[in-house]
Amino acid sequence: MPALTRDEIADLLSGPIIARLATVKPDGGPYVVPVWEYWDGESMYIIPRGKSRFVEYIAANPKVAISCADDVNASHARVLLEGEAEIVAGPVKMEGRMLEIATEMAERYGGADGLAYLEGTKDAPRYLIKLTPGKVTSWRGPWHPRYGGEPLLRPIGQTDRYRAPAPSYFGDSSAVSERNSLSTGKDPCGCRVNNPTCAVSDLLLILSLQFLGRKLLGNRDGKDHRFAGGTERFGPDQPPYRALV
Repeated sequence: MPALTRDEIADLLSGPIIARLATVKPDGGPYVVPVWEYWDGESMYIIPRGKSRFVEYIAANPKVAISCADDVNASHARVLLEGEAEIVAGPVKMEGRMLEIATEMAERYGGADGLAYLEGTKDAPRYLIKLTPGKVTSWRGPWHPRYGGEPLLRPIGQTDRYRAPAPSYFGDSSAVSERNSLSTGKDPCGCRVNNPTCAVSDLLLILSLQFLGRKLLGNRDGKDHRFAGGTERFGPDQPPYRALV
């Protein structure tokens, strides 16, 4: 779980990464909103509309956090910024530095469509908000050891019997079992992945369950009740059963 360098953080934030801005509501609850972001190497800027509700929350309590994550590439680089936000300007018509930042973001996130959107809305009142983080946390790749190990994230297309699912952060037993099977090369029963003996055991178990089901549902009165659809009663006091074929 290595931290990102300053250059790697700058490279991540120079892409069309949607930032998640977390603020505090007056009742103490969290309020999270997706925003475009601009990173200058030291501070992050966002330009909300003049009536954005979260600006009021920042004015009352400037403590915020901003999460930025690469949800596409397999390394899943992440950056978390924490600190106090500053309302630099607004609500005002965009010009000067604010307009420069807005133009860069519009082109980066939307290309020609983004610039057209900016042109049509640039006279609307906006805010310029700045966060110079007091704490920056960044990471990529496997989990930190405190989460119980480092699961192997295999590339899509891997043909092994067990593949890495989407990461689970809740510590449930199924996730732990799956994680252990990936990191040790074994499936949950302890056999090596793709072991022929394990595959035969699975097949025998399936056949046994099918045989048991047919015995229970298909031969209660000595007759063969397998049919394609519908229901059939096995006796006057027994409920109907759906055929299993």
